[in-house]
Amino acid sequence: MQRTRPLSRRRLDTTLGLRVAALSILMALGGCSSRSTGQNKLAIHGDSTALGSGEGLAKIYNFFPSYDENRWWVRLAGAHKPRLTTFNAGRGGQDSSMLRNEMIADRAHRDWPTIIYDRVNDGESAEAYVANLRAAVAQLETDKFLILPQIRRAEGEEPPLEQIMVDIDRQISALWPDNTLPELEANNLRHALSSDETRLDGLHRNARGQHAEFRHIKQYTDSKGWWIASLDTQ
Repeated sequence: MQRTRPLSRRRLDTTLGLRVAALSILMALGGCSSRSTGQNKLAIHGDSTALGSGEGLAKIYNFFPSYDENRWWVRLAGAHKPRLTTFNAGRGGQDSSMLRNEMIADRAHRDWPTIIYDRVNDGESAEAYVANLRAAVAQLETDKFLILPQIRRAEGEEPPLEQIMVDIDRQISALWPDNTLPELEANNLRHALSSDETRLDGLHRNARGQHAEFRHIKQYTDSKGWWIASLDTQ
């Protein structure tokens, strides 16, 4: 019976070294990890402004919003190759405590690039709103997140609510200066949405308004390099 000669120590070390190197390359290429890296993915949290809204018969897409190509986040997903996988937890009418609780409960998307698009509800103070937002953001496991500014109704807001919105935006800019739109860009977004022609009902945006939201949001995410391949979609 022919006996197999044992590998020499040098050959054994070389073989093991090659296997380790090959495994490292495979892990780098394939992203072998027990957690998602969030690459080419997008999570959205907030109220009806996060979800987007339907127009006319398109309101049926509120049941299947990802099929409505006019929504700002669907446009954003399609402006990248490969198309972004999206998770949208937007829910109309929720307040900041509900947003906080939803993000605390959501463990599956914490490391995804995240956009928070929410509007303060009547009766909420700036302090309470920002406190809930801090608790929500603390759940994230990524530095790729964007908190969009407060957007007024087309006709403007009453003075008390207007001041609350100003205070919220000021506190958010101070807490997360790299994760909100620069003041000039925030003002440009507000101006782009100031016309009633961008709204369905004075508050929710129509296709024109959501296209403006898409353009300003994409400008930010492109500038931060959130995703590798971005198409020049206007």
